[in-house]
Amino acid sequence: MKKLMFIVVLLIASVSLFSQEYEIAWEKDIGGSYAQFSKDGEFIYVAGGNTISKYRSSDGSFVSKFDNSGVPKATEIYGMSISKNDKYLITWLGDTPGNHNLYDLTTGKAIKQLSGFYWCDFWHDDEKLICIKDYEKCNIVSIIDVNSGKEIKTNTSINRQEIIKVSHNGKMFATASIYTDSQKNKKFYLTLWNTDSLSEIKRFELEAPDNQTDFKEIKFSWDDKFVAVRTFYPHHVNIYDTQKFELILNSNQIKQQGCFDFEFTLNNELFLFYGDVKLHLIKNDFKSNIQIFDLMARPLSINLNNKLFTGNALLSPKPVGVTENNNSKTQIKISTLKNTIIIENNSIPIDTPSIKIIDLKGNILFNIKQPINTGTNRITLPNTIINGIYLIQFESKNLNFSQKILIEG
Repeated sequence: MKKLMFIVVLLIASVSLFSQEYEIAWEKDIGGSYAQFSKDGEFIYVAGGNTISKYRSSDGSFVSKFDNSGVPKATEIYGMSISKNDKYLITWLGDTPGNHNLYDLTTGKAIKQLSGFYWCDFWHDDEKLICIKDYEKCNIVSIIDVNSGKEIKTNTSINRQEIIKVSHNGKMFATASIYTDSQKNKKFYLTLWNTDSLSEIKRFELEAPDNQTDFKEIKFSWDDKFVAVRTFYPHHVNIYDTQKFELILNSNQIKQQGCFDFEFTLNNELFLFYGDVKLHLIKNDFKSNIQIFDLMARPLSINLNNKLFTGNALLSPKPVGVTENNNSKTQIKISTLKNTIIIENNSIPIDTPSIKIIDLKGNILFNIKQPINTGTNRITLPNTIINGIYLIQFESKNLNFSQKILIEG
């Protein structure tokens, strides 16, 4: 089942998909230690102190503070994750090791506290978590039922696992681990695992300095082609290719300075925030800058409209290569629901454009010619188009653009 995952407003235009520059949409002193958008991009959930606050992404206005009166409180939140369909939010607590608070996103209330797990993330669906178990050894990975707390599947690793993150397509997860050999030498690893079998896919040994102590965060790119891990003391980010199984970038290659946060765009460009309070936007070849911002940029989170929350501002992509036809202000809204593309046309009809769905390798998976009338238009997708990020491309006499969409069930 494909659910509503993406809405974008577009001008009738000719658009080229080059690297996009960003501009500041709004600035507000929100701060926080961790942040994440709701799946529809309308809200931003920010961890600060011992609770979560909710803000509107349109203008940064405060909506509400979560109610954690039903669970033991912590002075600091060390991480957070939102379930696949915006049902739950889970936080892991810094001063009560092994404990996680689970919140209902609809009500904003804490449901329960889960104990005995070092780090958790949501699995394939809303009702399961994948967790690092046993706070002392941290060498057990388990699938946990959210409601009952029972273990569904377990795997034991020889390494101490520090953090865990599930890919967007749910087919793999990554862990960062520390291993001490018989000579008391520490080794640091990033490991990819198969979510169904809990078996190891690939292990990367990190080139870590002698004074490295810990890991802070793992993130996958939106198409799961890349995975990145941020280390703690010293602060830097390593980017790996999940298909070629090789190191692509270390943040020190861009600047010899501590890197305190990062985020992927939908185009696989990369935001890196450095200790000199500069936010770098790196091209998707990971070799050169597109832009540099002078602003405090922690925590970072991006939504499906490619808008970036920085803790104190919202950055929005500038239009790229847009040429309006006859000064038309026609607007189109595109969304996906189940196996249907819904096109809302608020202006004049569009003459029978060619509409294509293209995967990120350039393969055309679906091609149809259909007039876009004023009002609501629906196009049924074949079931062969699986979950993932795609280009939707429109071509006609008065319409020519491409836009990334996310199909997720």
